[in-house]
Amino acid sequence: MAKSKARTDLQRAVDDILTGRINNQVEARMFILKTIARLSKNIQSRFGDINDLDSQLVQVYIKGNSALNLYKMNVTDDKKKKELFDKKWSDFDNQIVINPFLPKVWWYEILNQIHDCIKNDILPPARDGFLIGETDKGKLPKPSYDGSKTLKQIDISDTELKDELKDDFNKYPGIAKGLPLEHQLKMQSNVLLCLSSEYLHPVNYFDNIRTLFAKKDKDIDFMKPEYSEANEYFPPGVAVLKDFRGKKVKKDSSIWINTTIGKFLLYRLIARYKKPGLSYEGQVNREDINAEAIKFRGEIIDISIPRRESEETLNQWVRFSKNIQGLTDNNPYFVPDNKVVKRGVQLVRIQANPRYLGDDGQHIRIPDFEYQLEENINMINEVLTDTSGSPHKFYKRLTRGYAALTAIEQISQDDDQHPLNNSKVFKEALDLDTLYNKSTQSGIKCFFKQFSRTLRFDYFTPLLDDTISLALKQVLPKAGIADLEFADYNDWYDDFEVKAGGDIEEKINAKGVITAKFESDEEQKQMKQLLICTQVGHKINEVLATKFKLPFAKLEIINALRVSLEKPKPDNQKVFFDGILSTKLDKYLRLGRAYDESYPLPVVPLYLLTKKAYSAEELQEEAPKDWTVTKATSGQKQDYGYDFLLKHKDLDHIVVLKLLAAGDNAKWQNIEQKLEELLVWQHASHQLLLARADNSINSLYTLITQLKKLFEIKIENNQRMLDYFDEVGGFAALYPVVKKNLPKAKDNAGQIELIFGALTEAKELFHELSQRSNLLYCNNKFQEFTLMIELLALLTDKLEDMTKTYKDKATQHIHAALLKLQASMQPANYQQEGNLYQPLAEYLINSKKLLAMDQDIDPKDFSDYVKAIITEVKTQLAGYAKYKKDNVHASIFAAEKSSRLLVDDNGKLYRVLLEKGIADYIDYRIATARDFYLIHWLDKSRIHYKMNAVSFTTNLTQKAIDAAGGGK
Repeated sequence: MAKSKARTDLQRAVDDILTGRINNQVEARMFILKTIARLSKNIQSRFGDINDLDSQLVQVYIKGNSALNLYKMNVTDDKKKKELFDKKWSDFDNQIVINPFLPKVWWYEILNQIHDCIKNDILPPARDGFLIGETDKGKLPKPSYDGSKTLKQIDISDTELKDELKDDFNKYPGIAKGLPLEHQLKMQSNVLLCLSSEYLHPVNYFDNIRTLFAKKDKDIDFMKPEYSEANEYFPPGVAVLKDFRGKKVKKDSSIWINTTIGKFLLYRLIARYKKPGLSYEGQVNREDINAEAIKFRGEIIDISIPRRESEETLNQWVRFSKNIQGLTDNNPYFVPDNKVVKRGVQLVRIQANPRYLGDDGQHIRIPDFEYQLEENINMINEVLTDTSGSPHKFYKRLTRGYAALTAIEQISQDDDQHPLNNSKVFKEALDLDTLYNKSTQSGIKCFFKQFSRTLRFDYFTPLLDDTISLALKQVLPKAGIADLEFADYNDWYDDFEVKAGGDIEEKINAKGVITAKFESDEEQKQMKQLLICTQVGHKINEVLATKFKLPFAKLEIINALRVSLEKPKPDNQKVFFDGILSTKLDKYLRLGRAYDESYPLPVVPLYLLTKKAYSAEELQEEAPKDWTVTKATSGQKQDYGYDFLLKHKDLDHIVVLKLLAAGDNAKWQNIEQKLEELLVWQHASHQLLLARADNSINSLYTLITQLKKLFEIKIENNQRMLDYFDEVGGFAALYPVVKKNLPKAKDNAGQIELIFGALTEAKELFHELSQRSNLLYCNNKFQEFTLMIELLALLTDKLEDMTKTYKDKATQHIHAALLKLQASMQPANYQQEGNLYQPLAEYLINSKKLLAMDQDIDPKDFSDYVKAIITEVKTQLAGYAKYKKDNVHASIFAAEKSSRLLVDDNGKLYRVLLEKGIADYIDYRIATARDFYLIHWLDKSRIHYKMNAVSFTTNLTQKAIDAAGGGK
């Protein structure tokens, strides 16, 4: 796909102002929030109970600065809430996360349905309801917050532009006196940017390929010849969305769907604006040249869906799914503000809070401070590593991250049970507690506590004595500690530059941006300290990456321990290397690649699949000499999940051993297979059901067309005969018969026209329904489909009554065809071959067997039976996902055909996971990790094995595997 032109600094600045104008109008904001509530209600109710985390297959929530405002309203004193209302709001970014522990095919099935819901049920009504300027329905939104203009024309002052652009303002002479913008109705459109429809395919085999080839989230030209094989399976394209009549829709806003981004799918509702006469470079165009004018857009609604294997999906679901909550009862958006007014002689209580959401508010979900902190600190780290898609917004990330840190520090100090309470951190002999005690800023103090916690869980600091403390001393500031000026990092801070945009190579000085964006010296100091703190974290990770390398000679020592614990049948006790070391050994011993020593972790996990309950003494007897075995303390087991710690005199690393039992793994593997088989039946029956419905409609259309022709001929012939009789006279006996037949024929022709009109409506409805991903999961759409079939049956009954009395062969032929069509649309005849309901009945029968349901099929009540099936499917999917999440190691290591044995040059055997186990294991490590750099190191480690986990390999996938270094 051709890459679109990157947006300029001027466009981004004006886009932000436009977005602010929209979202800072109370009426517009309420419209947006109610749309979000409808989105959340639609999806959450379809895929689980919003109040029961274990039943949730999907989570829908608002993120970003507006979510932070809403959360503050949940926890802020009432007297301060008006300040939050009156401050400037940003756009409402919405996130939809699908449970990554679902079976892969079902994850994509749910993605397919959510895409269908957003594209058809959420964005079009929002587009149709968001009206700019005067219309028959009034003004929505009402006048903008300056009280004088509607959004039809927006005047942006030079002061606003200077505040947004700072020193760059003078680069654009065309805006020197401000920027009057016109809303462009003709420019609004509905565009689907689709890299290829593989993203929406229920069994998505090419998602990993897209992730593999994605470079810093840039678009890829998938129209190149090397992608032709994928395109043959899933044709790509850019499509303008149209109505069912094929006409392009003209509205006040535009739907924008983009599936070409590497990490997520993006859905937007935007309003487009234009400044005639202004070029993309901010220059005034000459009037005698028809030059292209610069375009701007304000965001109304923004929805993203992280891809299945993205770090965001994995980490958010495991670490933060419990941090998503609703609006509290005392949130002003949820609380009515009543007042009493006099209406005639009566006193009436009316709703006076223009922000009141009413019952809609219960469906809006927002994350807490900890989520906000993680999100914004990660985005700052992306800027530091030059991997950010929006680096120019780094100062906003600093602001939100600092606000979250400050709030968490206060909360943790007030709650003795909080994991960041001072009594629960700095257990290790780290220098971070010194920095904590020296700081006077709550946000910076909390940063050091968070960082200590990250090192504790990701790098096992309680197990390592002073090893990590020595590593920290290499990079922690040595000067300026007393006042946290961080003198050691001043030169770095003065010189650090960030890219001006995700697609722009030009860089800007970070210190200059902070100085321009924050007026007070105190704010500038806070932002400087937080930016330096994140850089300190970056440097610490660089030290750890070199400190704990793992040469093959050391791995041989660990493998000798593994071999000594592994026993053949009858015990059949197996000991595995984890997924990370499995990648190294597999590439080195099986694929013949150079051995990679990189390994930033101080511990090496081994997994022992056994039926025996070992003690430390028993393990010590079976371990080779020079190994010391100790049992993990209750605290260590709670923090890390391991049962034993083993140390060797020649190793810096500690080996941690986890005992595993197969448990219910076989049961849930069997359920997974049945659920996948069910999905195959579901799609096959759904497609066949649509095909037969389409055939019934077309057959009826053909019959009606034939009848129309017959009655037209009858009317024409009867009229010709009457005209002839009138002309020549006579035919006294025949004349009244023909005269009687003529109005009857006209009456039947009129009835056929009515039926034809009803059939046309049915065809239009069927066209819309046939575009839906799966009618079985859209209960209201399935009911519409059922009603459409009932309408077709009524039409055939009406036609049958009209034709059965006619004796001519043509009409009798049509009558016979109608009878056959009637029979094929009767639910009671579902067992007959060719019946419209037959594929649905086969699906239900097979579902009943696969799901072990005790329920008979009632042909009069297919709809309720389908609902019962779907309910049971969701229950089993939720149970599977919970088991997988809670027993992830057993599900990987105890799986059938989970491992292979590899041999080195000395004949020593190494047990490593197969490709699927490697991918699943590293996915889970990504899901539980806290450290940004560890997460991305893990992501890089798994990239060679992500595509081998699928069962459908084309030449393209093999090329991608080879390019990643994973080929044979």
